[in-house]
Amino acid sequence: MKIAPKNTYLSVLAAFVSGGLYAQDPPPPPTPVGPGFPINENVVVLVVAGVVLAAVYFYRSKKALIK
Repeated sequence: MKIAPKNTYLSVLAAFVSGGLYAQDPPPPPTPVGPGFPINENVVVLVVAGVVLAAVYFYRSKKALIK
């Protein structure tokens, strides 16, 4: 059984590329931005706005279907 040269070249190329990826230095740690990012603030407002927007959308689409 004869091995195709294309498979051999691709195997050698994959070995060199994967070795180069593991040899890189780790990235520097991220710098902190400001006093912090308040994720949980205003989540309730966003959820309520989404529910209201969905209700208006469904009301208008149902109203359009009835006509």
